[in-house]
Amino acid sequence: MEKTFITIKKILLAFAMALPLMGVVACGSSHNDDPTPDPEPEDETTLRTVLVYMEAKNNLGYSIDALNLRQMQEAAALGDLGKGRLLVFHSPNSGETTIKEITATGIDTLYIYQEAPSAVTIDCMRDAWAKVKEYAPAKEYGMVLWSHATGWLQDGIADSMTGATLYTYGNEKNNKMNITALAKALDGQELEFIYFDCCYMMNIESLYELRNCANYFVGSPTETPFNGMPYDLNLKYLFGEEIDLIGAAESTFNYYKDLDFGTYESDPRYAQCPITMSVVKASEIDNLAEITREVYLQSDSLYPEGYEPQYYSDIHVYYSDFGDYINTLCQDEGLLSTWNEIFDRTVIYKVNQPWIWGDFELSRYSGLTTYIIKDTGYIYTKNYNTLSWYTDVVKDAVE
Repeated sequence: MEKTFITIKKILLAFAMALPLMGVVACGSSHNDDPTPDPEPEDETTLRTVLVYMEAKNNLGYSIDALNLRQMQEAAALGDLGKGRLLVFHSPNSGETTIKEITATGIDTLYIYQEAPSAVTIDCMRDAWAKVKEYAPAKEYGMVLWSHATGWLQDGIADSMTGATLYTYGNEKNNKMNITALAKALDGQELEFIYFDCCYMMNIESLYELRNCANYFVGSPTETPFNGMPYDLNLKYLFGEEIDLIGAAESTFNYYKDLDFGTYESDPRYAQCPITMSVVKASEIDNLAEITREVYLQSDSLYPEGYEPQYYSDIHVYYSDFGDYINTLCQDEGLLSTWNEIFDRTVIYKVNQPWIWGDFELSRYSGLTTYIIKDTGYIYTKNYNTLSWYTDVVKDAVE
């Protein structure tokens, strides 16, 4: 007991003697009135994770998917991913469906699906995103939709169809995903951007359906040529400290613009690779919808007499230039001026080649397309009447 008591006294005495020294340490050296603070722990959270949703069970899956994966790895090896991570949901023509990560040293497989899911279903896309956020949590997320696409066209009411000739997104052995299903699949993902590496997606009907799924949209209102996005050139724009979507769109445009088909020397129009690109700000889409509804309600007819639309395709008549159409339709100068102001805030970048495959001139280009209803019988075309754009913007003007 006495030994214990003496020990406690020594401890208390040592502690009391140490207090002044502790005070000196806490206040810093007398020779430095501005102490250097301890460094903040480095935030290891990934800045940005981008998912490339690669539905390749179609003719693109015989070589283009492999080419694009190599391009991604080349960009990663150059350090173009910065502080981000690039994951790929890959549904190939043959072999296993996987979730891969593209790294500077190679391509790693993070997950193998035991049974190949249908990539064009809501459940599969939501499951892929859940896995991506588990494997690569980040401060923000972006998405590249890779496959075939035809915009808002909906051949069936069901979320997936078999035997349809046209479709919204994907072409998985004749299974497709409607734009309404795509919106459900991406609901709540809170994406910074969606880059459409597929055709015909920059139309107001599709973007209105998806307006709450991402902050920005990038893509082509016409066909996306050949190999799609040049990933080896574009990933640096998607993974910078600040996302440069205009840079990515411009890079894609310049890549194809500079391709020269010299075999068509007899007609230089055919020597130009057709490419169009645009970037849209999602937060302005509701404003654009509201002012467009006003234009429609004040118009005697939604198809001006003698009007020749600026079509964007020689295959489909479902895509006409949106800006040209409204500027022809609207006769109220004040209303039209407001519409154009809102449109310019919505479409923040647009660029195009003057010809599409040499077949027709694209002289009126606003960066967005729309479907023009000639009479009430046309509202059922490809189930147009099931779209939110029809319900919220068009319906009261035609019914």
